[in-house]
Amino acid sequence: MREAWELVVSGPPEADQSVLLLPGGANSARSFDLVMAEPALSGVRLVATTLPGMAGAPSTEDVSIRALARRAGELAAEHRCGAVVGFSHGATVALEMVLSGHVTGPVVLLGVSLTTPDEAGFFRAVVRASERVGSWPFAVLFRLLPVMARSADIPEPHKSELIEDLKQNRPTDAVRLCSEYLDYIAEDRDFAAELASSSSSAWVVHAERKGDGGLTDAERATLDAAPNVTLVTIPGSVFLIPDEAPRQTAAVIADALAEATVCITNAGVGLAYGAMPALIMGSVPVSETGAANSFNTLMRSVGTSISAAVVGVVLAHMTVDFGGYAIPSESGFRVGLALGAGVALVAAVIAAAIPSRASRAAEDRIEHPVVAVGEADR
Repeated sequence: MREAWELVVSGPPEADQSVLLLPGGANSARSFDLVMAEPALSGVRLVATTLPGMAGAPSTEDVSIRALARRAGELAAEHRCGAVVGFSHGATVALEMVLSGHVTGPVVLLGVSLTTPDEAGFFRAVVRASERVGSWPFAVLFRLLPVMARSADIPEPHKSELIEDLKQNRPTDAVRLCSEYLDYIAEDRDFAAELASSSSSAWVVHAERKGDGGLTDAERATLDAAPNVTLVTIPGSVFLIPDEAPRQTAAVIADALAEATVCITNAGVGLAYGAMPALIMGSVPVSETGAANSFNTLMRSVGTSISAAVVGVVLAHMTVDFGGYAIPSESGFRVGLALGAGVALVAAVIAAAIPSRASRAAEDRIEHPVVAVGEADR
């Protein structure tokens, strides 16, 4: 028997980075299969889940966007997912996760609609009509969805699996889910401004022409001006982004994870650089603190320049072909990290030889003995 929030997991269990994947309306967790198989995410643990009531999965009592975001936040914590990716309905859940603080890491929003005008008028009409006359308008829509999927540029057997999942949807569950969704994006809130002012980095992805979701000109301007938001446009018409554009989707996820890694690294570097002057001044005579700090600054600049050049050469010579482009290979990054680890080990050995505060104070007393006032008069 199927359960709500069923999971599809790929990638090494011991991976340093994990991502929660939330599919779109009427789709199951396996709609991310093609994305999960992309080489760009080979070392990442990917956890996809089917939202309640989608693709035949059991529904739950509360299917509001806020309730789904709370449970998705619990799943992210259980599986150590530092990033969240959502498509369509799942993107709205991911958005609420960020705005309500259920997740603080990077978020990728595929085909998200931030307000009512962003959503297709036909879809809105079907949902509101089903609220008044019963679920039969949705039953008609579900008969049309497989036809649309058959015409999409999706490889087999993934296309057949997608169509099979679409056929599993129950109109009554869909009415509940989609009513809550439309009510959420109709709230008197400026979601674009809230996302722009959040502490999370966000990637907002839409198709160039026709596709799921969209942005008004005002929303696009707000997000484009936000330093924490990256707008991504996929060429052409793409309705099922994870299924029709898995390579582009994986590339955006990889970018999001890379930025998260850079932020952590920069935080560590900042803490280390902040502590260095204090350590240096505590390890040299007072008369030499200026020279010692200047020498530290010089060596830091020299080291940064040399390390950047060395790692750049390594990555330039160890590449793989990706879509006709040469990009650094995983082995290249491993070599670069190994070189960094070796240099760090040498630095640790040298740092161990730096005199401690106590030994330096003792040396200062020997070099400049304190003479008692009475003894000085004799």
